[in-house]
Amino acid sequence: MTSVKIANGTITTTNLATGAVTQVNIADGAISTTKIADGAVATIKLADGSVVTTKLADGSVTSSKIMDGTIQSVDLGDQSITASKIQNGAVGTIALADGSVTSAKITDGTITSADLANGSVITTKIADGAVTTSKLADLSVTNGKLASGAIPIDARHSECSSLSDFQGSS
Repeated sequence: MTSVKIANGTITTTNLATGAVTQVNIADGAISTTKIADGAVATIKLADGSVVTTKLADGSVTSSKIMDGTIQSVDLGDQSITASKIQNGAVGTIALADGSVTSAKITDGTITSADLANGSVITTKIADGAVTTSKLADLSVTNGKLASGAIPIDARHSECSSLSDFQGSS
């Protein structure tokens, strides 16, 4: 029997022997997505590199699909990490760039004496009139620190010509 003797549409899948339809018997482009069963294409059937970015649906790559440790700074867009995404205490002083903390970033009244390095407060940083008598240690002002005529010599000590003459007097 030849194919001319068989009426179109009379041969069904039950008439085909197992393995009778091979790749050679299938016309190019004959199998459409509707002919492929759901879940029939397994990972092993995908050629390497066959799934490209344009084939991924929006939102299809989630955090669970990203391998830990694979996101690098080059992968992040400029200005993409905001302060609300940084955990409190996550940025230590070692991560701060030199000069990045300015006086505008320091809350008033938060710097204590423990924060100041020895010798860090110099004369030009002390406001005029800021050092009062109560701030001076006992015996901290010596004759050498007093200007000539700063302490008037009264009549009781009229025989003294200078402040140094008062040493030892009562």
